[in-house]
Amino acid sequence: MSRDDPQLKLRLPQQLKDKVDQAAKDSGRSINAELVQRIEQSFLSTSDNERDALIEQQQQVIKNTLAQLDDMIARHLSFFEDNKKAP
Repeated sequence: MSRDDPQLKLRLPQQLKDKVDQAAKDSGRSINAELVQRIEQSFLSTSDNERDALIEQQQQVIKNTLAQLDDMIARHLSFFEDNKKAP
C-alpha cells in the first residue's frame, strides 16, 4: 500500500484494539497490514469459505480412515504373532 491510498479514521474499543495489536505482533505485520488483511478476508466469497470447510471435513475423514487402518493392521499383526507362538 502506498501513501497515496485513502486513509480512514477508525475508533475501536480498547479491548478490540489490544487484540488487533497482539494479532499484528504475532503475525509480524503492522497494525494497518493486519487490519487490511482481516478486512480483505471478510470479503471472501461464500464459495471460498464453503470450499475451505469441505477441505477441512475431507482432511478429518482421511485422518479417521488412517487411524482405522492403523488399528486394523495392529490387530492383524497381533493375530499373526499369536498364531506363530501356538504349537
